[in-house]
Amino acid sequence: MKIFKLLLLSAVFVLFSACGGNDDDIIVMDEMTEDPPPSIIGEWQLTSMQLSGTSSETTKGSPVDATFTGFGKNMDFSIIFTEDPNEYVRDGTYTVELTTTIDGEISVDNSTHYVIDVMGNWSIDNTELTMIDGLAFYSNITTLDDTTLILETDISNEIRRDLGLLSTDAISITTYTRQ
Repeated sequence: MKIFKLLLLSAVFVLFSACGGNDDDIIVMDEMTEDPPPSIIGEWQLTSMQLSGTSSETTKGSPVDATFTGFGKNMDFSIIFTEDPNEYVRDGTYTVELTTTIDGEISVDNSTHYVIDVMGNWSIDNTELTMIDGLAFYSNITTLDDTTLILETDISNEIRRDLGLLSTDAISITTYTRQ
């Protein structure tokens, strides 16, 4: 069970290493009619992080299923997007408080993540933001305006181990504020 929780926390770290409110001035990407659209170029500070999902570990043919929810706290994390070339730098720390339910047992774990000057390339196709720094991360831009960037990321992964398979399906919503 402890190994399962550690693997689940590892999967959550991958999810956020990738990775509002009601305001009439926020442009929802599906409704955007501006030409050109607001720019992602600049520095964005992480202000909110929410996630939820399911995970299953199969060991020797026996599955162990879990559900989890989490949120970010103690966030001092930013992403800087530049253009020509389209590059980014992710840097900072944040803590994820993850509540996991396994066989009716609820546990709460906190894990602090350190991301130090991770650099890569980015592109936007319609509303899909792709960030590549050795791994490719794909997020849907749900909101982008002069002050707010909200990303929704679907994660589905499998980790094979000697004793079995851990699969995770999750969704995260991260909110950034332009600095």
